[in-house]
Amino acid sequence: TPNTEDLGEIKPTVELLQNTPNPFDEATVIGIVVNHQLPKGKAHISVHDLQGKEIARLPVQLKLGVNEVVYDYQYHNYVPGTYAYSLVVGGKIWATRRMLYAY
Repeated sequence: TPNTEDLGEIKPTVELLQNTPNPFDEATVIGIVVNHQLPKGKAHISVHDLQGKEIARLPVQLKLGVNEVVYDYQYHNYVPGTYAYSLVVGGKIWATRRMLYAY
C-alpha cells in the first residue's frame, strides 16, 4: 500500500486574523497568531481608511501563540465605514485585512 502518512501543513510565520466581531460598534479584537519566531523589530497594527490615511497605530508585543489587540471606535471619530488594518513588523507590512465599523 502507498504511504499515506500525513506530513501536516507548514504554517506561516504569522497570521493576521479577521477582527471579531465584524462589523463592530464599540470595540473589536484583532488577533495575531505567531507560529514561528519573528525577525527582530517593533510591531504594531496600523488602521487606515481606504484612501490609505493612517487613523491609529496600536503597538503589539508579539510572542509565540495567539496575541490580541483591542481596537476602539473612538480612533476614527465615530465615522462608520470600511477600514483596513495591517500588521507591521520592523517596518514591513506582513498582512492586511478589512473591518467594518457600523453603529
